Amino acid sequence: MQHHNICDIFEVQLEIEQTNCSIYQVLEGFEGDLQQDIEERGRSNRPYQEVELRQVLLQMTSALACAHSKRIAHRNVSPGNIYRIADTYKLGDFGCFFFDRERSIDEDFVGDTRYMSPQLRYACMRMSKYNVFKANVFSLAASLLHMATLASPKKLVASEALDEVVGREIATLPVSGQLKNLLQQMLAYEENQRPTMQEVYDALTTVPVPSAPVEELKQSERIAFEGYEVDAPLVPHNINTRVDVHSGKRLATNEAVVIKTFTCDSLKEANLPLSEGLAQARFEHPNVCRLLDIRLSGEASQCRVHLVMEKMEHSLLQEIKLRAREKRPLSEAQMKAFLAQMGDAMKLGKDRKIAHRDIKPENILIDARGHYKLCDFGSAWERLSITLTNSTNGTLPYMCRQVRLSLIDAENRYDPFKADIFSLGMTTLYLSALEPPFRPNANGPGSVNISDEVIGRLSVSPGLKQLLQKMVSEEERQRPDIETVLSNLR
Repeated sequence: MQHHNICDIFEVQLEIEQTNCSIYQVLEGFEGDLQQDIEERGRSNRPYQEVELRQVLLQMTSALACAHSKRIAHRNVSPGNIYRIADTYKLGDFGCFFFDRERSIDEDFVGDTRYMSPQLRYACMRMSKYNVFKANVFSLAASLLHMATLASPKKLVASEALDEVVGREIATLPVSGQLKNLLQQMLAYEENQRPTMQEVYDALTTVPVPSAPVEELKQSERIAFEGYEVDAPLVPHNINTRVDVHSGKRLATNEAVVIKTFTCDSLKEANLPLSEGLAQARFEHPNVCRLLDIRLSGEASQCRVHLVMEKMEHSLLQEIKLRAREKRPLSEAQMKAFLAQMGDAMKLGKDRKIAHRDIKPENILIDARGHYKLCDFGSAWERLSITLTNSTNGTLPYMCRQVRLSLIDAENRYDPFKADIFSLGMTTLYLSALEPPFRPNANGPGSVNISDEVIGRLSVSPGLKQLLQKMVSEEERQRPDIETVLSNLR
């Protein structure tokens, strides 16, 4: 079963010696498991933030929804079986798995009792059968509760008055009302009251109106930034977008951060910046700017959403202008390294059904080690099954023809992932030639695409020129997908 949040098995070897048989599995390496992380957090008294809880829940629901769609139930979901590589979590140890193309009901007793549903615990006494997929939902929520409270849920799940005890426990969590409600549904005593794993995933990826009580939103800015030291603004206040950007420091780690604050006239208006934050949180990748925290402050009539991110050195646009002044173009190897880093991040986005839709030099940052990182997910598009859209987002010079057409024709639909390929191609040309691959339109508004002229002047191999020409083709079907782009760079 292939999934980016399920442990990869590279090799299986069988060794037979007389009456003994040994099976060896070669797995990918990990930095540790969630159980170890929880224990370390408990010792250092560092509770998880909501964005961290959502990160684990999103990744695990994605993995388990995939497994359930193939009629596979894990049956031992617990922190000890969730492994971590940087900010990516992977489900492992399928030794207790259940597979049946027809049945969802079983009576075998397997798993860690601390995270078992009531029906699964009763199965050990042959008192009941249980739905294996709904048992997974319960176990995942119990694991999240362990994360949120830093305390074992053993006494909680063993309670006879489960729904009442769960309600009291969840009510004290410092998380949004939406996440509280979701956990409470997942931990329901009755199996038929629990959502499916796909329903949990859908709830997490459809951003709701925040349900934090008004008195919670009335806390001061000082409380909103508790744990951070906030410095002077990095850029002037944008009166049109009502966005402020400050530099700062995360006190627990002494890490330099950037705090992007959106001022909204209502909780409903706060949906957009929350969508940006949650889309960015799902991009756990070394070439995506890391989101550290999401905070709410202010009042219901004028609330503020604060996105806390790692701080970068400068933007790609600043790098281009500096190189142009110094007449210091990139080598072909450097161009390919840029394409490979951005392409790898976009490949993960495509796997998770997220298109960026506003790739341009201003939205790519560079860290102290020279690594490129994609940022600003305010235009991101996410769907689980639909592959075409007619909604328009982006910046005109980097928009392909299909996106521009949707500005004037609501019926025009396009592939957002192929639109991202075009934008990446135009951005790569700007970086490579140190001049824009477009010029102002002398006959009207907008700009004129001159990418063919720019490509012709590049001192690179014919193969790279051909790849760039295909990426910026006005014909959507002629553009390569991101997998083809990456394979051409090898």
